Amino acid sequence: MCGISAIIGNYELSTIIKCLSNLQNRGYDSAGLSYINYELNNFVIKKELNKESIDNLLNYTLSINNHITFNNCISHTRWATHGGITTNNCHPHISNNSQFCLVHNGIIENYLELKTFLKENGFTFYSETDSEIIVNLIEYYYNKCSKCGTSITNIVKDSIYLALNDCVGTWGLVIQNLEEPDKLYAIKKGSPLLLGQNNDMSIITSEVSGFNNLINNYHELISDTLYLIDNQNNKVLVNNSNKINNSNKIINYNLKNNINLQYNLGDFQHYTLKEIHEQQYIINKITNNGSRIKNNKIVLGGLIYYKEKILNCDNIILFGCGTSFHACLYSIYHFKKLCEFKNVIAIDACNFEEYLIPKGNNCYFFVSQSGETKDLYSVLKIIKESKILSGITLGIINVVDSLIARNVDCGVYLNIGKEMSVASTKVFTAQSLVLIMVAIFLSNNNNLVNNYINNIRNLEQLIKIELSKEISIENFNNGFLLANGTLFPIAMEASLKFKEITYSHIEALSINSLKHGPLALVSEENFVNIILGNHESAKQEILARNGKVINIEIKHENIFNDLLYIIHLQRYNYLLSLHKGINPDFPRNLAKVVTV
Repeated sequence: MCGISAIIGNYELSTIIKCLSNLQNRGYDSAGLSYINYELNNFVIKKELNKESIDNLLNYTLSINNHITFNNCISHTRWATHGGITTNNCHPHISNNSQFCLVHNGIIENYLELKTFLKENGFTFYSETDSEIIVNLIEYYYNKCSKCGTSITNIVKDSIYLALNDCVGTWGLVIQNLEEPDKLYAIKKGSPLLLGQNNDMSIITSEVSGFNNLINNYHELISDTLYLIDNQNNKVLVNNSNKINNSNKIINYNLKNNINLQYNLGDFQHYTLKEIHEQQYIINKITNNGSRIKNNKIVLGGLIYYKEKILNCDNIILFGCGTSFHACLYSIYHFKKLCEFKNVIAIDACNFEEYLIPKGNNCYFFVSQSGETKDLYSVLKIIKESKILSGITLGIINVVDSLIARNVDCGVYLNIGKEMSVASTKVFTAQSLVLIMVAIFLSNNNNLVNNYINNIRNLEQLIKIELSKEISIENFNNGFLLANGTLFPIAMEASLKFKEITYSHIEALSINSLKHGPLALVSEENFVNIILGNHESAKQEILARNGKVINIEIKHENIFNDLLYIIHLQRYNYLLSLHKGINPDFPRNLAKVVTV
């Protein structure tokens, strides 16, 4: 769940940190960089901790831009998996003899076994990370292979392959060799890495935003294939001699027509608030300025070819994690109302088991903001590789050309722009509505279709009204969020927001389940019961036990009235986070893109 940015070529050192700053959605526990000092022939490594790490690194690089010669730099922003948030655990990591330095995204599952082996062979360790194991394994094999008498480059290639053959897990790696200051090595397995080039530089990064508008064309690295980026000849050499049955093809992507990746706060104090308010324009965004609605019909170009195939399916299976899973749950009611599939079910990809899949001809939806969610991508791979579970795969994704978007059969982009805050707000609303737009697209009930489309058109004005309302808040740390029917997925999503940005333990419950046990927790203490909708009997049951009640009721004649509740609760969470002194954009222990 970390971000990698590496550059080789002619550039100012601060360029790499500007690229890295776009990857903080992947983690912001710490950040670091490494470049080769040609004059002293050594690695210069700079590391910083916590949210200010990127700003500190940027100031550092700006201060030395004109004072040193370099063209080879790697950098990393970290979300801690192995080892705490310390300077020693921060990337990049250097080998014992200071010959190799690397950045790593992924998890090495057998790192303790490998660490024991290396210790027995005289290696010492300064960090608790699994990544430091890899760089020292490379050094170990380099020392062994160097006796073969071949070229340095060939020895390094063999050493990297041998080291990774010992590793069990996932990795995206960019590696520097002090003896080859004009070269970078890159390889991936189960963790995304992209490579882009222009006349002046090559950039390796975890996602498209890491190119920072400096690159027009890029391609995804092929798994288990070693890439050598040579700055002297501005060439990329692909070495797959150690890769068996590699049938993948390099696909080039063009960024010229992509929107500018810069995303500023404007007049807002936080990205969370900005993105909550951007929902008033969401209908225009998800409908591509209205082009997805023609003659009172939904037109989805990415699905036209697959429409008949999807309609011939028995079951619709919706996969998501966290907020995306809640959007899947919310859409089920609408799919069942609009379409005639035998089953429409939502499955949390975090807890996927094959037995959950109903038999029959299936269409699988993969719903993700980033398009890189690890648990979701794991399910996609299982579906793709299974002869029993095979079916149509469809992506509902926000980030264009992301990992999942590239691997599904078809899909629909949200088109709502980058979401910077870790806790999703506008993405939930967009995912919910785009899923329902797909259901409308697949529906044969013209009367319902007309009604739904009219309600979509009217929703934008209702969102603006909701955003204009004053909200008063109460401080609490524990409680229930009570709802029934289509409001229950809304309660689940709001409950997640309370946990994420206010650090409040709020659990979503169906109102009818309250008296089956949870009512025992109701007391006069710092415990709140938030009721969504008009449920007077439940309210009186709580008040009779001296419980605190917050009743939220929003009444509009619109099919999507439920979504106005989540906007209200997002604003409530934002204000409560400020009251508690919490930065809602970057809550503790979390990362925007969950890739481990």
